[in-house]
Amino acid sequence: MKKLFLVSFLFLFLVVISCDNTTLEKLDHDPVPDENEVVDDVEFPDEEEYEETPDEEEDEIVEFDPDDPGYTVEFVFLDMFMMGEPMNMIVGYVMKTAREDLKEDEKTVSQPLNTCVMGESAPRVPECYSHEDCAPEQECHPRTDRDGNPIPDSERCITPDRESLDVGPIIISGFADGPQTFLYEPGDQVYKLNGQGDGSVDPSLMTYSTDYGLYAENPTPPDLDSFSGEFYLGSKLELTSHQVVQGDMFPGIQLNVHEPMTFTWTPSGMDGVVEINISAAQNLNNVVNVSCLVEDNGEFTIPHEFASQLIFGSGPMVSMANMLTISRDSSSYISGETISSGKIGLDQILLVNIIPVF
Repeated sequence: MKKLFLVSFLFLFLVVISCDNTTLEKLDHDPVPDENEVVDDVEFPDEEEYEETPDEEEDEIVEFDPDDPGYTVEFVFLDMFMMGEPMNMIVGYVMKTAREDLKEDEKTVSQPLNTCVMGESAPRVPECYSHEDCAPEQECHPRTDRDGNPIPDSERCITPDRESLDVGPIIISGFADGPQTFLYEPGDQVYKLNGQGDGSVDPSLMTYSTDYGLYAENPTPPDLDSFSGEFYLGSKLELTSHQVVQGDMFPGIQLNVHEPMTFTWTPSGMDGVVEINISAAQNLNNVVNVSCLVEDNGEFTIPHEFASQLIFGSGPMVSMANMLTISRDSSSYISGETISSGKIGLDQILLVNIIPVF
C-alpha cells in the first residue's frame, strides 16, 4: 500500500463507506499501482514463507442461495497513530448478502517472512472482462482509487444497487466506559458510535490487550436473527525505538541515513506479522519505497541493500512524502442463524514522518 495513500486513509473511509449503491466497495478501495516500480528482494537465512490461513470455524464453504441469501455484517476498527496524534474510527454496515460476500478474499503473500522488497506493486489479473463473465445478478466493474479513478486490471464481479440497512442498535463491549451503542447513520448509511459524527471514536475509550464483544439481540427486519462476535485487540501499536519530535514543518522521527535502520515497536502479544514501509522522496518525481514483511516480535533491521537505496529530499511537499508506516491487521467472525457473511476487521497503523539526519 502506498505511503501517500495511507496518509489519507482516514478520509478514505468516509468516501468508501458512503455506500455508493452502484458498486458498494465494502471498504476496500485500492491504491493506484505504479507500473514503473521494480520489485527486488534478497534472501535471508532461515526465512519462513508467510501464508494466510482461514479461521477453523469458517473452513466450510457456504453456497450462495439467491432465494435465501441471508445477511452480511461487517465492522472495521481502525486504530491509527498519525503525525504524533492517536486517531480511532469504528464503522460498520448490515445488508442482504450478495454472491461476492461469500467469496474468500484472495490475499496472496508471495514475499517470504522477514524479508524486504523494493516497491509494492504486484501484477493484477482481472476476475472478469465483461458482465457476461459474471453471475446473472452481478456486473463486471473495476476497483477504484481514492479519487474514484478505475484501477487497470482490477475488474471483478459485484452486485449493483445494494442497500445498507438499519437493523436497530448494535452493542460493542470492551471499551473503557463499558458497552457502547452503535446506531445507523442515514447520511453515510453506516453504523457509528451513537449514530453520530464521522465514525471517529475518542481514543480514551479504547482499551488494549482486551476481549471485545459485538451483539445485536433483537435486530430488524423479522427474518434477521440475533448475531454476535468476539475479538481480541492486542497491545497498542507504538514505536519504541524513536521519539516523535517537532521538525521544521511536521512532527516526525529523526533517522540517521548513514546507520542501520533498526526499528522496535510494541508487539501485539499474538502470533502475526507486521508490515514496515519506508517512503523516501528525493523529489516529487522520484519516490522510492521499501516494504518489509516481518514477524510481530517487536524488532527489525532493514538490511543495507535496501536502506542504501533510500534518498531523502527536503522541502514542504517532499518532506511530507518521507514516511515510516508500521501496520498490522487481524479479523474475527460475526455469526448468527441468518448471517451468511460476518467479519470484524482490526487495523492498527502507525504512520509518522521521517526527518533525515545527514
